[in-house]
Amino acid sequence: MIKYASILVVALMATSAFAAPTLNYSFVDVGGGLFGYTFYIDNNDAKLLSNGITVGFSAANQVKAFGAVVVDKESDATLYGGMGYPKTQDSWVFNPFAQNGLPGNNPLTGTAIVGGFLEENGGYAISVGSGPGSLMGNGVNVAYIVAGELGGVFQGVIARDGVSYAISGEYTTIPEPATMSLLGLGALALIRRRK
Repeated sequence: MIKYASILVVALMATSAFAAPTLNYSFVDVGGGLFGYTFYIDNNDAKLLSNGITVGFSAANQVKAFGAVVVDKESDATLYGGMGYPKTQDSWVFNPFAQNGLPGNNPLTGTAIVGGFLEENGGYAISVGSGPGSLMGNGVNVAYIVAGELGGVFQGVIARDGVSYAISGEYTTIPEPATMSLLGLGALALIRRRK
């Protein structure tokens, strides 16, 4: 019996060692009907590796510092944030990704991304990397995207260790139907328990 358990553990470890990275997000209400979506890469295997990412977001609020300066980098957002620029209302990219622009195209529109960042038609696209030799663990912040309650869709690729992984999905504050069903069942259980 112990022999089989050991084989199962080794098989599970081998399977998880090659798990594809994913792009996930969390969100917070920033006021005015807008939400700040923090997107982060999960490598899913606790490896410390460099990552490159090209992704397009269909909806992204853009605010210029002083009404004229485009802000795409976390360092600039922080700097201008102390000067009246509404950092939480604008979309930008976290360091170290913000420092390493890569050539690419917006996966949603095909438009070339120059310098790593592209504001286009109310959306935003990035093509950036963590940089050579960067050690990145799980849950590494990539981009801060500001959008409404319904959010939008994202599409692109994460490159890691010479392999490209397709990513796509939607970002929203509204839970999917399955989550709502589970919440409803939990509420019913609590009500029944109180009776």
